[in-house]
Amino acid sequence: MRSLFCLLAIVLGSNVYASSVYVEPTGGSGISSENREAVGELIKVSVTQNNDNSLANTPEAAEIRLAPTLIKLGDSYILKIDKVDKHGKVLYSDKMKASRMSDMD
Repeated sequence: MRSLFCLLAIVLGSNVYASSVYVEPTGGSGISSENREAVGELIKVSVTQNNDNSLANTPEAAEIRLAPTLIKLGDSYILKIDKVDKHGKVLYSDKMKASRMSDMD
């Protein structure tokens, strides 16, 4: 199973330079707001640990945006992250699967 840090390394890895990154609120259905917020915070921490990326406070201030979506499918959780440029074009998309929320880190 791939970790969140590895997933973000892949998603952000196509950058050859540091980027300012805005992490959108985690979307999804069937997941509590607390779990969506927790995943969003994990993503933010991972972004700053990956290369020399920095977090932007607004989407307008960011070079790229990460749009995470968390869904529950049966007994598993699936996290999908889209990497989006300033013009709204999806540059890359990837997902990971976890059997428990605690496996998201």
